[in-house]
Amino acid sequence: MDQNVDAFADLPRSGRPHKASSRTQTRLGTVARKLRVERVKAKSLARSKEKGEAKSFRQAKTRRFQWAKKHQQSNWIDHVDIDEKWFFTTQIGRKIRIPPGVTGGVDRPQHKSHVPKVMFLAAVARPRPRFRFNGKVGLWRIAVPYKAKRKSKFHKFGEVYEKDKTLDATLFRKIMTSKVFPAIRKKMRFATCVSLQCDGAAPHTGKNTINLLNRSGKRSRKGVPTIHVTTQPPQSPDTNVNDLSFFASLTARVKRLQRGSSLWDTEQLVQNVREAWKKFPVPLLEKSFQTKSAIVQSI
Repeated sequence: MDQNVDAFADLPRSGRPHKASSRTQTRLGTVARKLRVERVKAKSLARSKEKGEAKSFRQAKTRRFQWAKKHQQSNWIDHVDIDEKWFFTTQIGRKIRIPPGVTGGVDRPQHKSHVPKVMFLAAVARPRPRFRFNGKVGLWRIAVPYKAKRKSKFHKFGEVYEKDKTLDATLFRKIMTSKVFPAIRKKMRFATCVSLQCDGAAPHTGKNTINLLNRSGKRSRKGVPTIHVTTQPPQSPDTNVNDLSFFASLTARVKRLQRGSSLWDTEQLVQNVREAWKKFPVPLLEKSFQTKSAIVQSI
């Protein structure tokens, strides 16, 4: 009599028992009991999910408060914030004005995911005019050398150029030890110990990355600052100057430089990003760290 119990397993849990009974040719009591059990399971699952999300939010809020309490009186001297940022050759959904009588000449990607982009890692610190330090530690493209295997309109056969690569823990550690650490030691010789802050993304914390970087950051000789790598609290992008204001301001300047550039020319985009970095006003960087101090005190 109840051979069709599994036949209504895929019915919506909010369905009516009479309708489900007629469709599956099953007793009304069996259908009602089955739907009631499914609704209880759904509510229990949703309740447990809400509890897990609430617990995660409370833990993140607690860690954020503890971090802010620890840095309440910090003036961010001898401190470096690092993070990555994608830069696109064009803005998604950007409107273009075409004069009357002009047709064509507009590059359009087939999908927004096809818009060329490049990733950069930026390291910024609070400017120290006393030591002639403008706060710009460095800006590096996340890419690896690649040899062209065939001729194209962008590269000749055998030409070596930079090709974008997904950032992982191994590549992040390599960039930090070969580019970021030497730049800090060169430009911040006045410091005894430099605190370097990054977020808790997987490439930053996976494969014991933080401990390995702290080993590499130990002082090797006299006159070289020690570099101590730490992570910012979870769900707190406003505690990093890059996410707080620097990247937004830098992106706006890159967009102005990108006007008139080809949609597919990533090399021009790289040049414009580096040009915007070079001409970025130092007073704005100082204001960004002042804003960070105000945010920490308000947490």
